[in-house]
Amino acid sequence: MDPLLITSLLTEINHGIGHPQPTREPIRVWSMSGVERLTYPDGTTAIFKYATEPFTREDQHVPPRGTASRYRTSSARPSVTASSPW
Repeated sequence: MDPLLITSLLTEINHGIGHPQPTREPIRVWSMSGVERLTYPDGTTAIFKYATEPFTREDQHVPPRGTASRYRTSSARPSVTASSPW
């Protein structure tokens, strides 16, 4: 991932919501994705996640927390069956 692109995106997001630039603390950063803790001047924190393909659809593949019982795997063939909670 291009660090300048990530910084530019974060700047655009913060500008769009009227927040100042935060300090950034990398939690986990890989070549294709990353997670950072943002700390704003007033002490507010947020988690900033970014990714490139093939990791941009994580929300469609990882079950929401607390819904594991809705997911079932078959012992004959590895697969996941899910019913949407929405």
